[in-house]
Formats: sequence, structure tokens, C-alpha cells
Amino acid sequence: KYRGNFLNEPISVIIVDREKEVEQDELDPTYELVNWRIKINKGADAGITRGLHFTTKDNRFFIDIDAVKPQVSYGRCYIHNMEEQFFRIGTEMRTQWRE
Repeated sequence: KYRGNFLNEPISVIIVDREKEVEQDELDPTYELVNWRIKINKGADAGITRGLHFTTKDNRFFIDIDAVKPQVSYGRCYIHNMEEQFFRIGTEMRTQWRE
């Protein structure tokens, strides 16, 4: 019954765009809340669904998919001090990395 909820093989995607979003903290106006909007190169046509979790090979960066279109998907990273070198455009991410 639930077989369709599991992946047969890990899904590999590439970061194709990213956008930094900055908001002011309502509790402390001197503090900025930063998150990154990440666009990946696969969408619903490739089996991507909301909630899928992708990580880089070194496990330093991850996203959870929150929006899916037929050809692309989007996720967010809420780590405000993340170094951009860990999620450059062209970075490969997977649902699972095999050892």
C-alpha cells in the first residue's frame, strides 16, 4: 500500500539558482534573519515531491523541498551564517549518498 512513498534509487539534483532573502527580526530590529531560496534542476516529472530532503556529499548543506513544478523544484536553507562555498550553482545534491 505504501510502496509508492519510497524511492527505489536515490535522486541526484543540481543547484541551478539561489537567492538570498533578508528580513528584519521583529523581536530585535538590529538583527537580520537570512535564508536562502534554492532552485534545483528537477521537478515533479522526475519524481520530486514536497518534503524530500537533499544533502551535499560532505553533508554540510541540506534543503527540504517546499515547492515543486514539472521541471524544477525549490527549497530553503535557514542557516543564516552558511558559507556560500557549500552550495554554489552547479553543486550536486542527493536524497542519499552511498558509501
